Amino acid sequence: MLKKRYDKKRIIIQRHIRALFQLQSVSKENFMSLCYLVDEVLRDYLHSALKAIGRPTDSWDDIIIHLITSKLDHITNKEWENNILDEDIPTIRHLTDFLEHRCILVLQRSVDISIVGVNNSCNKIKKTVQVQLSSRHYAFKVVIECLVLNRITERLPSVTIDKTAFKIPQNLPLANPEFYRSTDIDILLGAEMFWNILCVGQIKESSDYPLLQKTLFGWVIGGKYPGSSVQQKTIQCNADKAKLEQLVENFWQIEQISDKPMLTNEEKDCEETLGSCYNTALKRFKLLEFKLDRCPEMTKEYAKFIQEYLELKHMLPVITENTRDNPVYYMPHHAVSTIRLRVVFDASSKTDTGVSLNDILLVGPNLQKDLTSILIRLRLWQYVLTADVEKMYWHVQIDESQRGLQRILWRNNSHEEVQTFELVTLTYGTASASFLAVRVF
Repeated sequence: MLKKRYDKKRIIIQRHIRALFQLQSVSKENFMSLCYLVDEVLRDYLHSALKAIGRPTDSWDDIIIHLITSKLDHITNKEWENNILDEDIPTIRHLTDFLEHRCILVLQRSVDISIVGVNNSCNKIKKTVQVQLSSRHYAFKVVIECLVLNRITERLPSVTIDKTAFKIPQNLPLANPEFYRSTDIDILLGAEMFWNILCVGQIKESSDYPLLQKTLFGWVIGGKYPGSSVQQKTIQCNADKAKLEQLVENFWQIEQISDKPMLTNEEKDCEETLGSCYNTALKRFKLLEFKLDRCPEMTKEYAKFIQEYLELKHMLPVITENTRDNPVYYMPHHAVSTIRLRVVFDASSKTDTGVSLNDILLVGPNLQKDLTSILIRLRLWQYVLTADVEKMYWHVQIDESQRGLQRILWRNNSHEEVQTFELVTLTYGTASASFLAVRVF
């Protein structure tokens, strides 16, 4: 009965073809959009769903690659083009590997770190990312925290060299079989990682090949290019040296005396993008007061909620306006009546620039397991325990420098002046609240 009802090959084929042509465009490079695109391709193409029902797809790579790249944002598409060597004909596997790598790169939780290299060259680091490295040959994988740079160093080797000049022993599992190609360096491992991956096994340098060292990732090659008599004009060492103009600019910025703090590019973008919304918040608060005055019972419950926030120190009054240049945002709030009254904060309210707080927040990936995985896991054990974190968001505090983005207006009655408060804990209604709460716990 199941086969008769659902085993309709024509409809299944049409569904897979339609899915490929209806892939969602990635308007801006972000983790969720790239993940969705990769998942759709892997599910509808690389899992050979069409091939399994007798429709060969071995020669479809060029068409599928065109379909996918036409859906990519400008930045990702440019990186893809730069990733392809002129003589290469890319495959679907190349493209999906590239996209999966980019999903990793765009997931970058912000830092402020300086890396000082040779000749005191300094690079400012603003992003970090977690990366999982896996061995090609051995059952070894490790998750490391990486600092993100535009470029680690020049291409290594500086030119593609003749691999036939290396008489490397046969069947030696190399960590990088294409070591001879001139390519960009993806990751630079620190000393704390380097010493942990070394294994017992070394082949000394000879006239036929440089030194070979066994590691958990496979055998790596180091030393000079055998038989090379050409003098190297440049030597790559550590990270890129900062441009002279940038160093001079940094020098004058350090020497300059200013009452205003120096802002990062992200902070400048936030200030310029997020406009004023005090008047809107005040207008909506007075409208809320008008509604509450018509319902004394709701007024009592609403005031009780606000009082609880104050007593638990989940919000604090703004006594004096801080002279800091950090942007502020006033969230309107209103009541939602279900079984009991709930107060909802509206971080989607637009400022005078037409942008809300939620518009500029990074939502973050979904860290929760899907329902199917949870149900299957429940079947593994005879006894199952479940628990709940009571008032989960209230247990997560916001950094003091960011609390100005969670301001609300309140007064107990219309005879008092309207006061400004800052919410100091994670607030439902903000786009990133769910991700941050799950990430913390």
